[in-house]
Amino acid sequence: MEFKKRLKQLIDNKDVTPYKIWKDTGIPQQVIGRYLRSDIAPSGKYLIELAKYFNISPEWLLTGLGDIRPGMDKAFEEAFEKNEQGIGIENKQEVSWRFISALDTLKEKNRLGYSTVAKEIGVSPALFTEIRKGRSFVTLNTLQKLSETYYISLVWLLKGEGQMYKEYKVSTPESTVIAESGASYGKTTDSTPWIDVPFIPLHLRPAFSGVNNKYTETIRIIQQNGIYYNGGCVIEIDGDSMEPTLINGEQVFCEYIDPVNWKYITGPVVVSFGGNMMVVKRIKENNLNNGELTLYSDNELGGKLTLSRENDQIRQIFKVKYTVYKPIR
Repeated sequence: MEFKKRLKQLIDNKDVTPYKIWKDTGIPQQVIGRYLRSDIAPSGKYLIELAKYFNISPEWLLTGLGDIRPGMDKAFEEAFEKNEQGIGIENKQEVSWRFISALDTLKEKNRLGYSTVAKEIGVSPALFTEIRKGRSFVTLNTLQKLSETYYISLVWLLKGEGQMYKEYKVSTPESTVIAESGASYGKTTDSTPWIDVPFIPLHLRPAFSGVNNKYTETIRIIQQNGIYYNGGCVIEIDGDSMEPTLINGEQVFCEYIDPVNWKYITGPVVVSFGGNMMVVKRIKENNLNNGELTLYSDNELGGKLTLSRENDQIRQIFKVKYTVYKPIR
């Protein structure tokens, strides 16, 4: 649930208006209205005031995770109240180093490069270098974004206490089936949003195109909001036919597409067909209603491929969703 939805739910439950909140807390009506209309979330004193007003945990209000009940760590509260733009505690260097440590963990464990994380939390990758070299300190806003996006504990970032990851329970079942292959995945822990999914490297791709083989290789990735993981997998890209979108050796998470929805899919896809064939291509205009599927390369030298739904026996279609690892070239 987004921040604006959580706030609207709280307002409805308490049966108050932005005007009433303004009179009681001093937070301007237009600010409340902006929170309800946009993807902007509060920082600093407004976050604390709203949490106190609704008698809930500021961390839950901000991220939707953890315990909704009040009882926030004092250092967390002081950090927000002292300075909205920077860290309101004495040792900014320690907090900044824990921030870098979290980035390194994401890179090592989940193969998320600095540029990917920077894009997701809305900062320049150069900022990470500046922080690492001690020429800059991380701000509370950046800590908030990292916590929201990757479920890193703000208390851990600020004080170094507890676990790096928030308490987080996933709804993914312990075992699901990937298409018709019989490979199981979905094993997670209660403390992190990590999930183990099938990993299809180059040497397994011919076998993966069939329907009776079991796959035992897995890779652990962080679940992203809005992604359907049941039946999905991480596939290693081979060749240059999808450059510059996807490069050789890149590993991407792919959503499994139910056959009833094949005719609606466009964009980068992985298609297995025939006996043991697999391609990574792009669907520009889906023409499966006419019985054929035309697949294009992003590289103009790669050409295109047209499959007949009946004659070529399209077995599986996966939608390429995001990169989990990209080699440096």
